Amino acid sequence: MALDLTPTLGLSWTQLIEQIKIGKIDILPSVVKTPERSNFLVFTEAYITLHLVVATHINSGFLTDLDDLEGKVVGIERSTPAKGLL
Repeated sequence: MALDLTPTLGLSWTQLIEQIKIGKIDILPSVVKTPERSNFLVFTEAYITLHLVVATHINSGFLTDLDDLEGKVVGIERSTPAKGLL
């Protein structure tokens, strides 16, 4: 028995989440487990840990932690779990 894995391309993160909720997509790789997502996804044990990265202008100086962003304008994707950190 062969497993057919066909990638779904060209969807935004929000569209992917909607597609998985209605059963049109079966697998999402590298998804952060959150309490909300646990309502509609079944998670495996983590097999990789990725750290949050902040990209800044070269003249902005070094950031040591999120407190260094206080008073700064930060752009972030609406549906990212990192939004809760900020």
